Amino acid sequence: MVRKDYIVEKIKAMPDDLAREVTDFIDFLEDKRRREKIYSHVEKEASRLMESDMADYLSGLVVYEEMLARGEVEWK
Repeated sequence: MVRKDYIVEKIKAMPDDLAREVTDFIDFLEDKRRREKIYSHVEKEASRLMESDMADYLSGLVVYEEMLARGEVEWK
């Protein structure tokens, strides 16, 4: 396990230009983690939708189309 205080001391000893590179790398790692979480959520949701029963959606669509045909709703 990495000790954070060791890392902090190493960064403090670096010249500013190298510390900026470390900051850029930290930002990259945080962004990567954020993208992985989003991708994981999207993947789970897509899987749930693929496995769900489309009957409810289709029956609702049929009802909507019938309402359109009768002029009860307007498609904009």
